[in-house]
Parts: sequence; structure tokens; C-alpha cells
Amino acid sequence: MSTLLKLLVAAGLIALIASKVDLGLAANEVGRAGLLACLFVIAANLLQFVVLGWRWHMILVASGINIGFRAACRIVLVGTFFNQCLPTSLGGDAVRILALRQTNIPLKEATNSVLVDRLSGIAALVLLLLGGLPWLFAWAPATPMFFGACLVTAIFIAVLTVYFLGDRILALFPFLARFNATRVVSEASAYARRIAFGGPSSLTILALALLVALSTVGIVAGLAAILNAPLTLFQAVVLIPPIIAATMLPLSFGGWGTREVAMVAGLGIAGVAPATALAMSFLLGILLLISSLPGGFLWLIGRDQYGREKARTTGMPPA
Repeated sequence: MSTLLKLLVAAGLIALIASKVDLGLAANEVGRAGLLACLFVIAANLLQFVVLGWRWHMILVASGINIGFRAACRIVLVGTFFNQCLPTSLGGDAVRILALRQTNIPLKEATNSVLVDRLSGIAALVLLLLGGLPWLFAWAPATPMFFGACLVTAIFIAVLTVYFLGDRILALFPFLARFNATRVVSEASAYARRIAFGGPSSLTILALALLVALSTVGIVAGLAAILNAPLTLFQAVVLIPPIIAATMLPLSFGGWGTREVAMVAGLGIAGVAPATALAMSFLLGILLLISSLPGGFLWLIGRDQYGREKARTTGMPPA
């Protein structure tokens, strides 16, 4: 999807919300949140970046790539900044790959480490989605929110299946073996399984991915408490993962518009007023952008050395 089309989708979705929600009330809710709410979200986002850096660092180590934890966190922060500023989150992933390439890591290893990191987050989200679907069905059967959650869960499961079992699937079609793309996909799938299931760090990586997703749930629940919105922590655990999943789909610019529609629809199930839900969505988006600004600063002052520690590849551990 082109950048212009994503901008149009985002603008269209925001216009749709604006036509159905009192923007004046939403603005009042944003103002009512106050400085404390802003500091809470920014601090939580910064801690989340540390966990993201820790997760990716563990994947790098399991891959045989020696790079310091602080360097991994810096690169993740820079990537997050570009995720917020570019039309797609793949822009931030590309920045991370380029950062590893500048420390002499081969392109294949750098790309695979970023893909596995991204897919570990999707795997954790799928677990939360699957756990929440029965409750979502009980609360809001035959609604767009429920069907949307089912659809995005199915999409993510398909992505994980194709990626982790790509080589096994391609083996069923021997005539594809002559294509270079087949070899690339097969190597990537074998790599992903080796990281995901081949060592003691795999459970820790999944636990960190769950922690990242649950921290976003906690941020939304915290904002709801500050704004006196009727959202319990359990309701947040069920309702927020589909909203996170919606923003990950490459439909709009930086998730804007998609997040607002999903937030109003999802939190409405818990009885949160549309204006309050919209205010929470705007706060999340704006404060995430503010939280990522240090990544832009790091990029500006050290574009040629994201991590001063020189990384090197020691090779993948035996399968």
C-alpha cells in the first residue's frame, strides 16, 4: 500500500471518528489527563523500549551475534523513532538491519534476527488474542470488533505458520527448489525454528514479548484509571490486544486512524465513552511519538555508529 493511500486511509478513518464523536469532549478529556498521565505513559514507553532491547539482544546472542545490551537498546530506540515517522513499521526494522550491517554483520543474519524479533511479538499477541476471544464473544458476539479480532488472529497465525514452517511447506513442491527465493525462505524458516525452539532462551524471549504486550495493556488501563473510565484490568487484557493487532496491520500511516477506530469500538464494549476512548488513543499516539524522540537524537549524533561496541558473528549454534 502506497504512502499516499495510507495517508488517505488514516485521514478517512479519523474523519469517520470525528463525525461520530464529540471532538470538543475528547479535547477536554485530553486536557483533564494532565501532566501526570503524560509522564506515566512516557516513562512506561521508555521502560518498554528497554524490554524490547533486552528481547532483541537475547535473539542476537542466540544467533551468535555479539553486540552489547546497551547497543541493542540504542538501535531499538532509533528504530522505534523511524517506526513513528515513516509510513510503515518496516522502516524501523530496516534501520535496525542497516545498523547491524554497519557493525559488519552479514545481511542475512541481520535480517533474520529482526524478523524473528518482530515475529516473537506477533506470537505473544496471538496468545493474548486466543485467550481473549471467548470473553470477547461472550461480551460482544456478532459485532465488527469480534469478527475483526477473529480475522486478525487468523492472519497472524497464518503469518507465523508460513514463516516458521516455510521450508517444510516448500518441500512439498520440489519444482520450486530451483528458485533463489525458495532457498532464502527455507533458510529463514530453519533459523526461526532454531531460535524459537532450540535453546533455553526461547521461553525467556517469549516471556519478554508477552511483557511488552501486557505493558501496553497496563498503559491503557492506567490512562483509564486516571480519566475515571469504567475499564477494569481484566477487560483491558481482553480488549486491548485486538486494538494493538489492528494498529500493526499496514493499513494507515503509523497506525493513526486504525487505532482510533479500534479504540472507540473496543473500549465501548466496556462502557467507555467514545470521547474518552478517543482521548486515550490520541494520548497513546502522541506520547509514543514523544517517547521515541531520543531515538531520533541518537540517530543524528551517531548515524555511523549506533553501538560503539563492534559486533561480530560467531555463527549459529548447531541445530
